[in-house]
Order: sequence, then C-alpha cells, then structure tokens
Amino acid sequence: MSAVPVVDISPIRSGDEAAIATLGRTIDEACRKIGFLVIRGHGVPTDLIAEVRRLSWEFFALPEAEKERLRPPKGTMLRGYTPPETNTLARSRGVETPPDFRTLLSFGRPEVTGSEYAQYENAAPFYKPNIWPAKPDGLKIVFTAYFREMERLSGEIMRCFAAGLNPSGTSSSSSAQL
Repeated sequence: MSAVPVVDISPIRSGDEAAIATLGRTIDEACRKIGFLVIRGHGVPTDLIAEVRRLSWEFFALPEAEKERLRPPKGTMLRGYTPPETNTLARSRGVETPPDFRTLLSFGRPEVTGSEYAQYENAAPFYKPNIWPAKPDGLKIVFTAYFREMERLSGEIMRCFAAGLNPSGTSSSSSAQL
C-alpha cells in the first residue's frame, strides 16, 4: 500500500455483518500500513454540502464590519467570527509566530446554552451559545442540518473503526452500540 486508500464506508449502514467485517479489515489495513484513509459513501447529501459551501462563500464575502459584529466575547472559544491575523495556532504549543491568515465562522452543538458546562471551568469557554449571523438568509438552518449530518457521520466512522478493531467480524455488545 503506497497511496492513501479511498474506503467506501456505506456498508456500516447495511446491517450486513460480513460486509461490515470486510470494511473493518480494510480500515485496519489502511491504518496499519498508511495511517490515513479517505472515505466515500458517507451518505451526506451532496445538495446539503453544496448549500453549506454556497452560504459560507456568501458569509465571507460580507463587509468586514458586518462580520466583526459576530466576534465572540472574551472567554468564548470556537463561536462566532474570527478575522484573519487575530490568532496563532502555534501559540497553543508555546511557539511565538506571526498570526495565522485563516478566518473562521465557528459553531458548536446548536442546542447548547453554555449553562450545562459552567461548573467545568476549563471546558466552559468551549460550550458557550452559538453566535449566528443574520446574513446570509438560511445559514442557521442549513448549518444546523449539516451539524446533524456530521454527528451521524462521526458515529458511523467510530463504528467503522470499531469494526477494524474486531477482525473476527463478530458483533460484540460494545462495538454494536457505537
């Protein structure tokens, strides 16, 4: 194996134990030999992906002053708008570098209010309410739908890895529930 394999994960939704066992062996081989894989057959609707992309482009084309109003308050992580050259990823590793050129519009779980995690001081900044833009129209609805698809997909990917850890292909109560 000299190239990153492309793995169709759709069998994880089939309920076919033999197909899931084969998928598990494929994932196990990819992880052992290359350490990476690309997935296809993820089941995320292509029209939803296209709409997320379209709305993202539309948001980032807004005037900077409009996006700036969505900057999160101090003590809030990964919510709202982050303009370019305001963060440095290397700083998280204790390395001083020039600021990053990236710009972000970040969201978390749509239903989180922040109060659920207030007692966990170190986690609380990551569980603040989302800061949704008013424009473009429909962004909140589409991004929430996409978030739900990513939740579903992450569970399926975990089941795929569990199948890879169970080379016999037989269901166990722990891997079947992932």
